[in-house]
Amino acid sequence: MGSISDSKGSQHVVVTGGSGFIGSGLVRRLDDAGVRVVSTYRTEPSPSLPDSVDQVPFTVGSLVRAFNKAHTVVHLAARTGGIEFQQRQPFELFFSNRALTDTVLRAVVDSQTRKLIIASTAAVYAPSSKPLSERARTVDLTTTTSAYVAGKSLDEIVVGLVRRTSHTNVITTRIGNVYGEGGHFDAERSSVIHALIRRAVDARETGRLVAWGSPQTVRSFVHVDDVADALALLITGDPSEHIYNVDSGVAVTVGRVATLIAECAAPGSKVTFDHSRPRGDPYRVLSIGRLMTLGFKPKVDLEEGIARTVKAFVNEQEG
Repeated sequence: MGSISDSKGSQHVVVTGGSGFIGSGLVRRLDDAGVRVVSTYRTEPSPSLPDSVDQVPFTVGSLVRAFNKAHTVVHLAARTGGIEFQQRQPFELFFSNRALTDTVLRAVVDSQTRKLIIASTAAVYAPSSKPLSERARTVDLTTTTSAYVAGKSLDEIVVGLVRRTSHTNVITTRIGNVYGEGGHFDAERSSVIHALIRRAVDARETGRLVAWGSPQTVRSFVHVDDVADALALLITGDPSEHIYNVDSGVAVTVGRVATLIAECAAPGSKVTFDHSRPRGDPYRVLSIGRLMTLGFKPKVDLEEGIARTVKAFVNEQEG
């Protein structure tokens, strides 16, 4: 990892949402590398983070003070939800995430923040049958029916304004389908792989794993460890672009993913698909060529990542 030095010569990075799924992995990676890390909390400090990590309340005043001393701010704090939750309660995510991002951006504008890395999503891209580069067309904000996508698109518009009119170098990361140990497995917040793992473990008794949508749906998935590596690279490196896809870049059908999960979590079970459930775009795979020019290479392949995630979930259930 490269050097991160402020004017006093000490290393200092602020991570909002540092105790979350992606944030906790990044915080530990930076902490292990000797970087001074500050994380935020909304109600009380997280006991799961290392003692060496400072924790501050998520308020504009506290953020301004922390940002003034930081080399980089990484904004990961967010409410998340699966596709069904997004469709059932669209504005629950929209308003809560807008409030979080607006608080961070107010603190960025009021402070001397040098670099801001903000998490967006692959869902901002318009449907395509080819791998999506950062130059690919995004959804039309005036016509989209997804409040979640609208919120993330607005984030990108506003941070672009901050970048163009302030001293802060803003980098937007469009993150793909993240999975791995430490993720959410509950019905409302789980993503594709986590939801399938939960159902597969249940299928040990029924012998039947029911997946949603279509087995022909094509996606790319990225392990949470690789996301942390990518973010650390953007922190320590000198990126020349303002938008980076963060993903594995490997296309796979949901049918293949379901089969891998069934083989690992419930051997011998039959995989079927409920076509009445949401499926999303038929194809969404991110190109990661831009990130690879900085030296990024995913380390966790899908088979290994699924095995590790299944093991973590089973241990959690048995514990």
